[in-house]
Amino acid sequence: MNKLTKVEKQFLAAMEADPEAPHGLYDPNNQQDLSSLREKIRITAYHEAGHFAAKLFTQLELSHVLYISIIPENGIVGCMIVERPYAQYMLASHPPYVQRCQGMMLLLEKLAGYGTEIIMDKSDKSESIYDYCECKDLLDEENQDFFKANLIAEIMARPHMPVHSILKVADKWTLEMLRIPAVWNALETVACKLIKQGKITIVDGELSTIAHEYYSNAPYSFFPAKWMRRLHPKTY
Repeated sequence: MNKLTKVEKQFLAAMEADPEAPHGLYDPNNQQDLSSLREKIRITAYHEAGHFAAKLFTQLELSHVLYISIIPENGIVGCMIVERPYAQYMLASHPPYVQRCQGMMLLLEKLAGYGTEIIMDKSDKSESIYDYCECKDLLDEENQDFFKANLIAEIMARPHMPVHSILKVADKWTLEMLRIPAVWNALETVACKLIKQGKITIVDGELSTIAHEYYSNAPYSFFPAKWMRRLHPKTY
């Protein structure tokens, strides 16, 4: 165990203590397992950082984020915990215009984790987030982000804009958003902190610091005009 970092030890200990998590996947004394463990932690950190970067970009309930973690909990490896997620829970009760605006922002957030994985993996040939999730059998798993995105799209759907069309647009926009240099730089900052610390919370002020640095150096969803038209069409 002396080869492991503090976070790697926490990750393994949490997996062993979690009755819902698979046990015995990583033997720290086996070099191949150790490499696999570190790659799993890296992918998880970037995935969760992708969700937070999307919130930075859209600003939708950004202040509601309590913490981001890559330490396994309740059978889930990695999470971004948001308190009072009204935008998602009340989406169905909103008028169509609000559903479209906030729904698309939620879709960018939900799909950003997988989008980040696509960009990270230079060998991946997926042309879309849908293709990536289909290849990995993630489309229909209830605890996975694409399933949650589909539920949001179902609320947003209209006769002229069915679910698959909404998801196709969100898929394209998510990858485009993540490739904005300022967004990716913020994403990498969060990912590196997660790999080093395991968890970033609002209490320690790090999330606020990251947000301040991002907004000091980068446009968010209101700029450029293209994104204003996409996410806030009635105010453009």
